[in-house]
Parts: sequence; structure tokens; C-alpha cells
Amino acid sequence: MRRNLMFDLAYIRIIYSRSKQLTPPDSLIKDVEWLLQGFDYRITDSNMFKMNSFMASLPESLRHGLLAKIKGPTTISPYTQLVKACRSVDTTLVLIQQGNIFKSRSELLKIGRIIANYLSNGQIIEILQKLYTSSQPMFHSLHQKVTMSLLSTKEFERCNTIINACPETKSIQLLNNALLLDNPSNVTKLIQQVTINTPKQQHEQLTTFKRLMDTPNAMPYCLSRDVKRVLGRSSPMNKATTVMLVKHTIDGIKKRNDGNVIATDRLKWALAQCARYKVPKSVIHGLVD
Repeated sequence: MRRNLMFDLAYIRIIYSRSKQLTPPDSLIKDVEWLLQGFDYRITDSNMFKMNSFMASLPESLRHGLLAKIKGPTTISPYTQLVKACRSVDTTLVLIQQGNIFKSRSELLKIGRIIANYLSNGQIIEILQKLYTSSQPMFHSLHQKVTMSLLSTKEFERCNTIINACPETKSIQLLNNALLLDNPSNVTKLIQQVTINTPKQQHEQLTTFKRLMDTPNAMPYCLSRDVKRVLGRSSPMNKATTVMLVKHTIDGIKKRNDGNVIATDRLKWALAQCARYKVPKSVIHGLVD
């Protein structure tokens, strides 16, 4: 049976406004539960926007009961607005775990941005930890989207706090790469910024730039081309990309020579680019060591 949610919400609002001064909000539970029994609510996006402020004022148990019954909004905007209004871990989790919203990459990017901007570090960590135990795919997807949002505003310390409390391999890569692009001298600090415990994690840390791994027959000009391809077609060769080039060349040499650095033609060419783009000597020493 379908009912008019806005009419029922008006009724609930009257009860709530009259009773909250005399009785605790939990006294509304029976009234709302009666409305929810056997009814489905189909509402428009605009009506969902209208009721968000009221939903945010309800106790979480009532709010979640209503959310389970609501159908109809065709976009995710009303739901992201509700996350902003509530700023609640449990409400955010209920929306994420419903399964019929926040499915596509763009939708996850939007909710990741809202979570990063409106929830505290502790709330974000709690959400990610709960998703880790309940839904691994959603944990990885949302972790990466929140990380991308934080890195877009250069909130490196905040991002590092979340990653250390709740590690995720791709997010570690994203943070390290962002640190390196932001300032080439960060190359000597990357391992200190995040904890990498296993050989697999050490290997996966650099997979974003796997095209730069050393190969015997590659010509030097291919290196700069591959750097541009990895970073984006419009990315120029500059101080930051040159440091990446040297770092991954050295990593490839070490991998093939039991951890030793051998002066190959490719490495000599890559180091020559450091002089061209004025990379500080301290950074070069940190790379070679």
C-alpha cells in the first residue's frame, strides 16, 4: 500500500514539535512505526530535499526506518544533502549499504567528496572500518574516492591520518604520488609518511607508474613519453616528473641486481635530466641511497 509521505511527515512533525518539550524524542518511535507498517513511500527529488532538515532532527532509529521505506528520488543529490544535514556515521552507512544508490564511479566520487568535506577524521575512519568488515568492494572504492577528494585539496596530513588508521593499498599509492608531485623533495619522506609492511605492498606501491620500470631495450626518449602517458597527456617534463623518472629507473635496476644500483645508460640519461630541470642534489642522493 502506498501513502503520501509528505502528509504523514507533516503529522509526525506536529507530534514531534509538541512532544519534544514534554517527553523525550524516543516517545515518537511508536507513532512513526505505526506509519511505517505495511506502507511504501514514493517521493520526488524536491520533496526529499524538503524533508531532509526534518529527517536530520529525528532520532537515528526513526530516520533509518523512514529511509528503508523511501523510494522515488532519481538522483543522488537528495541523499548527499541528507548526509550533509545529519553528519552521522550510521546514516551515511545506511545510505551507502542500501545498494540502489552510490553505485557508479561518479556517484561514489560525489559521496566521497561529501564525506571528506563534512565528516571528521574519526567518523571517516569508523565508516571505513565498518565497511571493511561488511563490504570489501565498497570499502576499497570509497576509501580511494575519499583519498582522492582529500588530495585534490592537498590535505596530506589528514589523508595520512586516515590511511595509517585504516590502510588501503591504492590509497597509499595515491598519497605517495601526490606527495611526490607536490614537492620532489618529498621523495625521501614517502616511506615515513605511510606504513608498508609486506613485500607485496612494497611492490604495489609503484604500480601506478609500472610503465616506467626498467626494460633492457627501451630508448631514453621513451622514458619521458611514458612519464607523460602515466601522468596525463598534457603533463610536461619538469622537476617533479623527472624525480619520478629517476626513482622508478633506480627501483627497476635494484630489482634486477639484488638491491644494488648499477650505472646503466638509462640511469645516466635520467640523472642528466636532473641537471636540466635543476633537481636538488640532496634529492638525487636520497634516490640513489
